[in-house]
Amino acid sequence: MFVFILIGIYIDPLFNLKVEPYRVLIELSDSLFMDSLKSIGINIETESGRFATATITQDYFDILKSRDYIVRLEMAKPVEFFNDKGKDAINLIPVISIHGDAENVIVGIIDQGIDLSHPGFLSNGRSIFSGLWDQTENSLSPPLWFDYGRWYSQEDISQKPPDLDDTGHGTAISGTICGRDSVYGGILKEGNFYFVKIIPDEMGVIDGLSFLVNLAESLNLPLVVNMSLGHRFGPHDGQTLFERFIKDMVDNSTIKVYPVASAGNYGGSFIHAGGLTTFGDSSFLSIDSTSLLLVNLSSEDSITCISIYYPEGSSQSIRLSMNNSYFSDWFKDTVLFINSGLPSQIDSILFYSGSYTQYYHQVLVVIFKNPGGFNNYFGINLFGDIGSRVDAWVSYGKSRFINASGIYKRVIPPEDRYQIGPPGSSPVVVTAGAFTSRTGWNTITGEQVEKGGEIYEPAVWTSRGRMCDFVKPDFLLPGRYIVSFYSGDESVSPDLIVGSGLYSSYGTSYSCAFLTGVIAILLSLDRERDVIQALRVSSSLFNNPDSISGYGIPDVEAAAGIVSFGIALQDFGVKIESSGWVKVYWRQGSVENEGEWVLYRDTLIVFRTDVVQGQKDYSFKDLPGIGRHIYKLYLLLDGNMELKAKKEADVYSEDLKVVNRMDHILFLPSGERTTVRIYNLIGEKVGEILIQDVPKTFYPSSSGIYFVRYRSTIKKVLLVK
Repeated sequence: MFVFILIGIYIDPLFNLKVEPYRVLIELSDSLFMDSLKSIGINIETESGRFATATITQDYFDILKSRDYIVRLEMAKPVEFFNDKGKDAINLIPVISIHGDAENVIVGIIDQGIDLSHPGFLSNGRSIFSGLWDQTENSLSPPLWFDYGRWYSQEDISQKPPDLDDTGHGTAISGTICGRDSVYGGILKEGNFYFVKIIPDEMGVIDGLSFLVNLAESLNLPLVVNMSLGHRFGPHDGQTLFERFIKDMVDNSTIKVYPVASAGNYGGSFIHAGGLTTFGDSSFLSIDSTSLLLVNLSSEDSITCISIYYPEGSSQSIRLSMNNSYFSDWFKDTVLFINSGLPSQIDSILFYSGSYTQYYHQVLVVIFKNPGGFNNYFGINLFGDIGSRVDAWVSYGKSRFINASGIYKRVIPPEDRYQIGPPGSSPVVVTAGAFTSRTGWNTITGEQVEKGGEIYEPAVWTSRGRMCDFVKPDFLLPGRYIVSFYSGDESVSPDLIVGSGLYSSYGTSYSCAFLTGVIAILLSLDRERDVIQALRVSSSLFNNPDSISGYGIPDVEAAAGIVSFGIALQDFGVKIESSGWVKVYWRQGSVENEGEWVLYRDTLIVFRTDVVQGQKDYSFKDLPGIGRHIYKLYLLLDGNMELKAKKEADVYSEDLKVVNRMDHILFLPSGERTTVRIYNLIGEKVGEILIQDVPKTFYPSSSGIYFVRYRSTIKKVLLVK
């Protein structure tokens, strides 16, 4: 578990870019010094404990960096926005048919904007939104608790709906949560909906969250906040200043606050590289004589930012290269703005190397490119202590790490993991990855569009997290080809339009919206229950979470049963033993009713026992046949059967072997008939093979990354044609 220790002062190197005024996040050594900030004339927007947001000039920056009570002073990093049948896929329809409202819950949406003139946001001529704060508009009517932006009441919106969405993102996400449509309407039929159009950076998010928390506290109602956004700065460990600020607000609120965020859409995109530094020398004669990070600079980028983190205390010197030629000296523990002696493709570089926290040393390289040109290989060499773990991210821009281990000796390779960044990497934020709930759609002209893929499989582009003291992502929700609303200002391809004001799109932003609506429904059933634990217990991977799916796909009907009944089911699992036996176990947390547990395997009752008072562990051993089985646990109470949890169990005598031969895949059969499906990087199915008694092969049509799916297993392979 991370314990954040305050050491010295950290001044964000991005301040060297001199872009005033600065929107900043401030951390003090103690909350007592908050008055000191105010006394020197700083206008604080949000304060929580020892954290604050503010907008400052260079003069105030110079004052603050000399104050010994300042622990961290950071620029607000820009955030990105990650942009039916999904309700069936998570067993939501039986719940919303009865509990499709959240009238005793505040539902906040923080996004880029929303087209409130869309008919799906009106009910009986009035807006379904109770209010909207536009942070980007200068006015004399800011909301309570803040002194900037414009506040729109429900009456303002209803009389003249403002059109505040140029990108369509916020309109689509809001439609998924609460839009009105007879077929593709949102999850929530009723509720207290508030929208915050933010200035798209960390300060905008924090101020928006602070406003919603203050509002919910004033009404004494629980709060769920949709944040279909994120960024790639920081070490992706949940401990950035931005994330600790959010945690402080959540922990110290007088009501329950559930921030919900997108995992991101970076799966398979190589925004992250990681590995150990290796033996080498600092000779300038060989560019691969030291550990090397290699970035393919995108021709579309004017600015590329690369962030590197390794253990504080590890000694590393850094040198820069372009297309196999060094152009800098060795740098260490310094900040430089380089604007001479650079390759012709580069205008200037901001370089920083210094302590980031008690855990990490940070290297920041911000590259300002000249217009035009082709993609170029940018190298960052590390020379120093060997065996140090290095993690690096392309924090801004479309450039990506590449693996040139066939050319260079000591490349730190790209890794398809650690892609979930702030705020989704925070332990107090509930994070949603995406799975496929739809493989195609009919356009408004009747044309059938089919994209392929398998229902319930994780989207290949859903960002991977990490497994540490907490699991990221938390859950998988529908996110591939979701039908929702589009803004009247948005340009939409005709083959995506499903109906009037409706189109098909994808992204973990939609998964986040689904999860927001689900949490709101569960809170409306009983705000005192642990609704997140109920979702975990109901999910497909509760006992075996991973960094792609988290706890898996939740069963909302089962979760609603856990929340609404007086029995807190704390654990439910299925363990397959090598002998073929299956052990089913569950833990009862508390009891307010008497009843009977009933366990099904497929359609057969295999075990039943009385509910007893107090905490109790239950277990049952079963010997099913070979194949896939579904175990369902019901509570029988007053003659009614309520589904509490379910899990799948795949029982096979021997596992299939997948061998990567570099130019093809060799499948060695197990004792069971197995269907294998192969997908390319964008999720299109490119092969399907039935394997039973003899080995089979798959040859790709082109080089690239492919995903092999069989039974409940997904493997990624790199093939070279």
